[in-house]
Formats: sequence, C-alpha cells, structure tokens
Amino acid sequence: MRYLVIVLLILGFACSPKGGSDGQLDYKMDTVMVDSKGGIIMGATNLFLSDFDNKLSTLYHYSNKTAEIEVLDLEDLSIKDRINIEQEGPEGVGENVSRFYFLGDSLFVFGNYFGLNFLDVAGNKTNEVRFRDFEFFKELQEASDRFTNNFCFLNTPTKFVSPVYSRGSDFKFLALVDLEKDQMEKIEIEELKVINDFNVTLKSGKSMKSIIQPIDMIKINDLIYISNTSNNDIFTYNILTDEIQKLTVEADKLSAGKSGSYKNETEDSDEFEDIARKMYFEIEYKQLVRNPSNGNFYRFTMKKVREKTDDLPLKFDIHLVAYDKDFKLLSESFIPEMNTIPQVYFWKDNSIWLHENVEDELGFVKISLD
Repeated sequence: MRYLVIVLLILGFACSPKGGSDGQLDYKMDTVMVDSKGGIIMGATNLFLSDFDNKLSTLYHYSNKTAEIEVLDLEDLSIKDRINIEQEGPEGVGENVSRFYFLGDSLFVFGNYFGLNFLDVAGNKTNEVRFRDFEFFKELQEASDRFTNNFCFLNTPTKFVSPVYSRGSDFKFLALVDLEKDQMEKIEIEELKVINDFNVTLKSGKSMKSIIQPIDMIKINDLIYISNTSNNDIFTYNILTDEIQKLTVEADKLSAGKSGSYKNETEDSDEFEDIARKMYFEIEYKQLVRNPSNGNFYRFTMKKVREKTDDLPLKFDIHLVAYDKDFKLLSESFIPEMNTIPQVYFWKDNSIWLHENVEDELGFVKISLD
C-alpha cells in the first residue's frame, strides 16, 4: 500500500560514472531491457505482485489480468516461461490477488483479504488457508482492524509478520501469526506510531480515502528490519528471542523525517488534496535494500521541490542514502538524473535495479556502485 506511486521516466542513461565529491557515492547508470520474445510482459506496467528466487537470478511476476506467472530470467534478461494459474473453482486463487510470494524456491503464495493459497512450481494448489476459520482473524474483525498487503514470512510458510492498521488507517501493531497454532502475537512498537501523525483521511458519507505512511520489512537471517516512509527510524525484531531494538540512524544534510502538523481527517476533498500536496514537500523515505557482500544498506528519499506549472514539470529531489551494516551513515548522494522512484527496486550484482517501463516494454535502470 504505497500512497505515492508514480511511473519512472528515466530513458537513455549513459554509462559515465557520477559522484565522488562532497561525500557523494561513485555510481553509473544504465538501462537494460528484458526480451519479451515477441509477447507482452505484463510486468512492464508494474511489478507489484512479484518475488525472486533465492539467488536473485529469476523474477516471478503474477498478473491478475492474464492469470499468469511471468518467469523472467535476470541473467540473460528474457522471459523464459509463463505459468497458467486457475482463478476460479477449487483450484483457483481468486480474481483479485493482492499478495504474492515465492518461498524456498519451491512454493508460490497467493493472498487476498480472505486468505492464502499455496501452489507448487507447476502451479498446482497444495494448500488453502481461509482466515475466517481462525480465531485470530475473528479478533481482528471484531476490532475492525486489518492486515496490510505486506507479509514477511519467517522460516516457514505457516508463520508471518504483518503490520495491522485500524479501520481509520492508523498503524496499531505488528502481528506475528502462527497458522498451525491459530495464534496471533501482538508486537507493540509505540515509537513507530508517530507515523499516524502524517495520515490523512477523507470521509464522504460511508466511504473513506486515506493517505497512510506504509511500513516496510525485510528479513535478514533472524532479524526483521522495520522501516517506514515518514522518517528514517529503523527497528529490528529478532524472531528467535522476540527482542525489539531501535537502531541509531544518523542524518546529515537530509531531514530525519517529516515534521509538519497536518489535519488528520476532513470531509472536504479540496482540503484533502491540499494537505497531500503540502505533505509531498516533506521528505519521504523508501524501502531498504541490502548488499549481501558487505552488509551495507541503501534506501532512496524523495522530496517535492516544485509544483507543475505551465512552463515547468513537477520536480522531486531524489537522494540515495547509504549505511554500513550497523546503520552508520556513509553518504547521502543526490541523484540528479532521477525525478521519482519506482514502486519496485532491488539489489543485484553490485547494483540497484529499478523497474522501468520503456514504451510498454519491461526494463530496469541499474545504478552501479563502485
């Protein structure tokens, strides 16, 4: 649930290196294309429902529109297979999949509000979980709470962590769910609730529209790293000891987070849009990625610096922030070639790969770091 999703337009990058002064990272940018082999790759439009194998050599993308898993080879940059998926009937995964994962190089997980479906690599259903059959889900419903679309599976497909939000779109807690035991443990992080100060809800009769500050999670060995968009706070959750730790994260030239005061609820659509426009002039932190070879972490930030006018386009400043394995700040590098950040990016081959739609063909912008 990303409240700001803009198509990335970065075409024709040269491979010349950038940076190296004023604490800037040395980097070069290039665009690579995925061979569709004469077909249409739905992942060109978005990669929201996608995941990787353990080696990050294959990307799996599911399309609700075509009911196919597109198997994309990231080594030779081509589509290598399409797996047809049943949507209806006892073997079906439903028409509106909102969660998709590939676990242990052997199991696809399809999820929606009602539950999870587990399929093998050939697309055959091996198990189905209906949340309504579990006591923990009844507890959520009674409180009008809900999971987000972001699940972090542990070392088994029967255990996951998900942020839980209220009906009013406020973050409440992280839920540690054990499907085998029908248990939900609440992981309380009070300091993380500061993100609710930057939620805005438009109420119109019985309908609601909200801007929220999403929570992101990545699992590294036995630690889940928890971040959010409104500030640079990082928390860790140890899945073995249940210990929660807030890490010390520095900022230099960039702001450590949003600081404005905003009205959290309105019934006026114009006021809602005005609040949103003002909020985009504050910094937004994006999800973490990690270089496994040295343990360093990276994340992008974006901040609107100019509204669109008759003469000039909308303008955002984009920075790439680098930390060492202990989250000591290494650099805050301005990336002038970028004007927004795609919904999906990942680390591979000493580079950050960013999803790119190039005239309805799937590509990736690679930011290679020295």
